[in-house]
Amino acid sequence: MTLKNRCIQFMHDAQSSAQVEIDDLVDFVRSEIGRAADEALESSEPLVLYFAEDKDRKEFVDVILSAKPSMISRQWPR
Repeated sequence: MTLKNRCIQFMHDAQSSAQVEIDDLVDFVRSEIGRAADEALESSEPLVLYFAEDKDRKEFVDVILSAKPSMISRQWPR
């Protein structure tokens, strides 16, 4: 699915729920920034996680990558 199609789907879903939350829009844009980081992510589904400390994020990423070494992780802001 192209970025344009994902935007159309997002807006359709938002209109269907009769409410567009700014936070939802921001999260959508952030997930698309992450997807744009690598062509291999074009057909992937985003999972956005937030960590209070960078060491917690690194630990989590290390655990996931040990179980799923082909997964791709992106961090922003860079």
